[in-house]
Amino acid sequence: MNPVIPDFANRLAEVAGRIAAGEIVPWDELLPLLCQPDTRSRTQANLALAEALLHRQQAGDLDQATELAARAWEISGFSDEAFPVYVTVCVLRKDVDGVASAYKRLGLRRWDEGRCNEAFDLFYISQYAHVEVLRRDHTEYDHELLRHFRQQAAARPLPDLVATPGERVRLGYLLYGITQLKSIIVRLGIGLMAKHDSKRFEVTCYVPERMTQILAVPHAREALEKIRGLGISVVTAPEIESDSEALWHLAARIKADGTDVLLDLAALADYRRYFLTCLRPAPLIAGYLWGPPSQFVPPHLDFCVGSNRHAQMDCPVDVEFVPGEYELPDLSAIQPMARSALGIPESAFVLAASGRHVKFSAPEFWRGIAEILHGLPHAHFLAIGVASDQVDLTALPTTVVQRIHCTGWRADNLAIVAVADVVIDTYPTGGGYALAEAMAMGIPAMVFRNDYSRRFDPVAWSPIEETIPIPDILFARGDFTAMAAQARRLAEEPDYKRELGERCRATVLAISDPSRSVRSLEEVLLKRVELQTSVIGLARESLSHSASDIAQLTDTVPRQPALVNGSGRPFFSILVPTYNQAQYLPAALDSLLAQTFTDWEAVVVNDGSTDDTAAVLDAYARRDPRIRAVHKENGGTASALNEALRQSKGQWIGWLSSDDLFEPDKLAAHVEAIRQHPEIRFFHTNFYVLDDPPGRKYPGQLDVAKHIPAETHQVIQLFGFNYLNGITIMVDRVLFEEAGGFDPRYRGGQDFDMWLRLSARSRSHFIDRRLSTTRQHPGQDTQKSVMIGIIDCGVACLDFLNQHSFAELFPALDLGQVESAVAAIQAVLGIVLDARSYIRTCGFLAPLIERMVEWLAHYPNREFVDALCQMIQESAAEPAVEPDVSVLLQGFAGRVAAATSYRPYDPIDLLGRRAEQLRERGEPAMADTFKQYVEQYKLRMHEAAPSIAPVEAAPASLG
Repeated sequence: MNPVIPDFANRLAEVAGRIAAGEIVPWDELLPLLCQPDTRSRTQANLALAEALLHRQQAGDLDQATELAARAWEISGFSDEAFPVYVTVCVLRKDVDGVASAYKRLGLRRWDEGRCNEAFDLFYISQYAHVEVLRRDHTEYDHELLRHFRQQAAARPLPDLVATPGERVRLGYLLYGITQLKSIIVRLGIGLMAKHDSKRFEVTCYVPERMTQILAVPHAREALEKIRGLGISVVTAPEIESDSEALWHLAARIKADGTDVLLDLAALADYRRYFLTCLRPAPLIAGYLWGPPSQFVPPHLDFCVGSNRHAQMDCPVDVEFVPGEYELPDLSAIQPMARSALGIPESAFVLAASGRHVKFSAPEFWRGIAEILHGLPHAHFLAIGVASDQVDLTALPTTVVQRIHCTGWRADNLAIVAVADVVIDTYPTGGGYALAEAMAMGIPAMVFRNDYSRRFDPVAWSPIEETIPIPDILFARGDFTAMAAQARRLAEEPDYKRELGERCRATVLAISDPSRSVRSLEEVLLKRVELQTSVIGLARESLSHSASDIAQLTDTVPRQPALVNGSGRPFFSILVPTYNQAQYLPAALDSLLAQTFTDWEAVVVNDGSTDDTAAVLDAYARRDPRIRAVHKENGGTASALNEALRQSKGQWIGWLSSDDLFEPDKLAAHVEAIRQHPEIRFFHTNFYVLDDPPGRKYPGQLDVAKHIPAETHQVIQLFGFNYLNGITIMVDRVLFEEAGGFDPRYRGGQDFDMWLRLSARSRSHFIDRRLSTTRQHPGQDTQKSVMIGIIDCGVACLDFLNQHSFAELFPALDLGQVESAVAAIQAVLGIVLDARSYIRTCGFLAPLIERMVEWLAHYPNREFVDALCQMIQESAAEPAVEPDVSVLLQGFAGRVAAATSYRPYDPIDLLGRRAEQLRERGEPAMADTFKQYVEQYKLRMHEAAPSIAPVEAAPASLG
């Protein structure tokens, strides 16, 4: 019998301290501690003794500590308390399976506790345990976790949405690694997306990261803009705190978009994207086999495409072979780095290898490098991609170590590679693109042959042999002696080195046309889609769903906002920018305090006021904690709104100008609308006008309700006039974050520019109730210069045209339908012929017409295009059409036939021309207004770079 030890904790600490100090404690003292009746005490005893042994580190201590830690791990039920010590002993023993299993068990517990974000992180470490423990680039399928996520996905089915099939295949790319520096998969993925035949494929890029994550990383923002610059829509995961919820919503969006094939570029790189694909958001889920099947091709995929024969041998799903081609950068623009900057003599013979740090971890690799350098006393070696503290060179001679230079992972790696006389394959994991890029620069290589007799393992893989089989560069795996002899020959025979480099260059360049790979990929996808469904190629008029049905399905992910808010965040965040309006601010804030719905916050940004605004604001903030005061230097309304957005925490975002008012039931009415229309992410309402003085409140001369366009025309109608009043809006926070911040280049049209961007992403819903009041008073900027505001709006329209295709002017219309295409043309002609439209007033008709020309030039039905051109030319000949407009529309058919890709227009140039036209017409005052605007715009362009500040989601803890 083992009685409970009195003062157990102190007794255990005393014994553990003696062990840690080096004493050998007999078992008759240890057994009572280890044999306590309750598992809690026994767990503590095993852990304390294991930690003491690890601290002592005498012979046999690690074995004994392992037994104690394993026992604690088991009897505690795999507890958090036992986890750190158990993992420590597993790492020390190089027990990869033990580490992987421990992280997986803890991850499964976190998942059951509803802490899915932590669970995903733990699963990731489990998946890459070989890298964590052995620094070996190796992964294996964990079928228990694969089954877990299939079950989780089955328990969360996506909405039963059916989208109308299209004339083009809707191809979705699920991108991987956008926030990673120099991600080769991002680069290759963009290369694929850029080369698809737009007549056969409608490409959308889906990114499982949130927009706030992307905007926080400069190279991720660059990649995002590069994709958008291709005319490809990018959809990111929504700003939902739970990863599993965010991924579910993204999957629902993919399904709602009617995606025919989802091509995941790294389907098992982590379990987050695996979970998304298990939700089955598309009829066909495919992978791209870039490398290890265990990272790129989970067994549940319908098929995959790939160009590596060795990986194909062990792939668990059907593989469609697509010949590989290299997507090379502009090599002519690469300037070699100065050798002195790398600590290398100018006369040295330079060898280099490039890759991620795990590719430099094998001791035999460094012994081989030492052998090569020993035979070439004047040679230096560049390890590009690994830092000196990530490798162990202690076993190498000092004379060799002095000639090894580790650069770390850098964005300018090609400038360093260009310094090399010869590039060496990494080992045992071989290089691919890094070697090909070097050879394309005329640098000869030394590459290990691949061993096809073994099962595929990236740790023992050399991919380059399949695409560049030049005998002089290929060596048996691990034969560094033969490599050393070749290195000496290359150093001693410059002509041979030059000739081999040219052979390498010619071979790589001959297979550097990725468009050929994309054509092969497209044939595979078309074949698979045709097998999956019989509707490819059917005319749209035979289908049962209208364009409006599809718009409702596709313009937003179905979501039910949590009206009972348990997140600690307010339901509404009201943005209140203010500048020198101390006399009006109290009434605005009082109108908030009078709201019948009380779950709101107001983020009031004092934009450098010089009157009593700061004091008024601080007094209200002390009065009610829902009012938060923010003081900043003057930067304009856009900068104030962006600051308010950054500091806001609510689920829905509204705007109240500090000289305007909310009606008491404004927020309550929005709550009701959100309940009734859970699919809508963008609401706006009617409003009153308040003349100050004399204080008269009335509905206003313009009945807004009569000018609200159909959802199919919500974007294009804004090119005519602004039917949205800023103080009436209420927008889902996620939609705001997708659109980005307010653009500080605009001082009168920053709100209009935002409505364009929001409307392009989601249809808006008009609530025909007057729920806000806009005050008209002499101090308003809009009253000072209405024309400046109109020009601002026109420039926003031009910016939109420069960045969006014609089809994106009609996001709720399927322009493949004849009726929809005609409706689009008619809508554009209505804007063109309206002398009051923003875009015509500013002289921006040519860009709009050029976007239309570009679209028609690629329209597949030529007879229909001819009929449309005839209709446009007939419109140009109407007597009422003014000559300048008629000139733009005449000869339309010829312009379509000779069309080239749209080139962005410079607003400064067009506005300057418009000023000259007005002066020639005898309107000098208007011409001066345009000239004044141009000068102010140039100044704002200089002050506002980068033009759009990112919107960051506030962390939940701020609630």
